[in-house]
Amino acid sequence: MKQSPLSLCFLALFVLLSFSQTHGQYTLTGYVLHDVSSTPVEGAYVSISGGDKITTDAHGEYTLDLPKGTISGDDFEVIIYHPLNFGFHKRNFTVKGSKQKQKEDFTISRNADMGVMGIVKETRSGNFVEEVMVTVSSNKIIGYLLPSKITNPFGFFDIAIPQWFVKKSARPV
Repeated sequence: MKQSPLSLCFLALFVLLSFSQTHGQYTLTGYVLHDVSSTPVEGAYVSISGGDKITTDAHGEYTLDLPKGTISGDDFEVIIYHPLNFGFHKRNFTVKGSKQKQKEDFTISRNADMGVMGIVKETRSGNFVEEVMVTVSSNKIIGYLLPSKITNPFGFFDIAIPQWFVKKSARPV
C-alpha cells in the first residue's frame, strides 16, 4: 500500500512529538567540597529552589532530579546548607547542552551565614502550600527582625541568618 506524502509527514510529526515527550529528565550531580582544603563535605543538604533536598554522602557527592520540562539554558538557584560547620550558601547553575546528566561541583566555606530552609506542605494531603509567610525570630537580639519570606508554588522558603545575629554580643556594623 502506497502512502501519500501528507500521511508520511503526519507520521513523522507524530514520531517526533512522541520522542520529545518521552526523553529523559535532567539530573544535576557533583560534589560539595571545602573551599580551602578541597575535601568532601559529608552531610550537606543540597536543593534546587522549589525542589526536593538531598544530603551529600561520605564523598560529598549529590544527585538531584531537575524539574520536568527543564531545557538547556534554564537557570536554577542551588541552596547548600550544612547545619554544623559550614552554614548556608546559595549558588547559581545553568543547564548546558543536551546531556541529561549535568555535572557541577560546589565549594563552600566554613562559618558562612547560617540559614533556615524548608518546604511547607498540608498535613493531610501532602500538597505544597504557596504564599505562606515564614518568619524567624530570636530573643537574643532585641530590635532586629530578619526579613520574612513567602513560600513559592512548591512551598519552598529560605532565610539567611547573618553570623552576627546568632552571636549573643554581636551587633551589626
